[in-house]
Amino acid sequence: MDKNLEILEYFPAELKNVLKNISEKDFCFLNEINVTAGQPVTLRIKGKYFFLCNTGATLDYTNAFYANKEHINRIFEIITHSSAYAYKRFINEGFLTLPEGHRVGICGTCITDKNEVVNLSHINSFCFRISHNIKGNIDIVIDDIFDGNSVKNTIIISPPGCGKTTFLRTVAGYLAGFNKNKIIKCSVIDERFEIASCNFGTSFTNMGVSSSVISGCKKSIAIPMVVRSMTPDVILTDELATKDDIEAIMYARASGCKIIATSHGLNEHLNELKDFKIAELFEIIVILSSIGGPGNVEKIIYGEK
Repeated sequence: MDKNLEILEYFPAELKNVLKNISEKDFCFLNEINVTAGQPVTLRIKGKYFFLCNTGATLDYTNAFYANKEHINRIFEIITHSSAYAYKRFINEGFLTLPEGHRVGICGTCITDKNEVVNLSHINSFCFRISHNIKGNIDIVIDDIFDGNSVKNTIIISPPGCGKTTFLRTVAGYLAGFNKNKIIKCSVIDERFEIASCNFGTSFTNMGVSSSVISGCKKSIAIPMVVRSMTPDVILTDELATKDDIEAIMYARASGCKIIATSHGLNEHLNELKDFKIAELFEIIVILSSIGGPGNVEKIIYGEK
């Protein structure tokens, strides 16, 4: 089964049957399926939102398929294999990672203690983010990132939903794979279980033959850890956002490791990223958009380092 069609297995029969009516063309570019109790099911296709109806995707909300609480309860049972306790830690983070790199965001009522979520109850909404193969776009920049001898420090920037994580995952699989003369030893820092899609220690995505993966740990802790323990040539990580993240990156750079990372941002706001020294730390900046589908390379900016 095509990996994107596998996402249908996480929906109850009634909703699955309606989702099957989405055209093959639309399904190829399907980014999200949003299900909220009492609301129309919405689809994000090529970055634009549509309603789900009995004939597929539509802009006419009067024909939309509405989700109910029973749909929500059944989805929750399916994604947790009827064992919510086993997935409690992930649920409290607000998402679960599914096989093949898919991810489902979860909303409900949060119970907090000391500014941390200790339980998420009364689940009412899901956002299924669908992973797509974007290898063709990787080919555009891979020669810039890796020249056959060394890897250049690279940052991949885009708004949410434009394929940053899939882009990063594909680069990791290439660098740590067999498809070149030089094997690159990589360490993947997968704080939110998105890059390697590890589920109970097993990765469901191709991280190459020379990659190590550390999941569920803050980047500020995990990056120094792998520098000391795994001696990587390259560290790959997702969503740089804090001063601690940048300090960890600077530590790795000073230790001789190359860095490939992602960050949320917009092309027109690139100058604002200088506050985090992002533009100074990386030799290549890849700007992505969702024009024509996730992973579209909008611009490549070359630094002097």
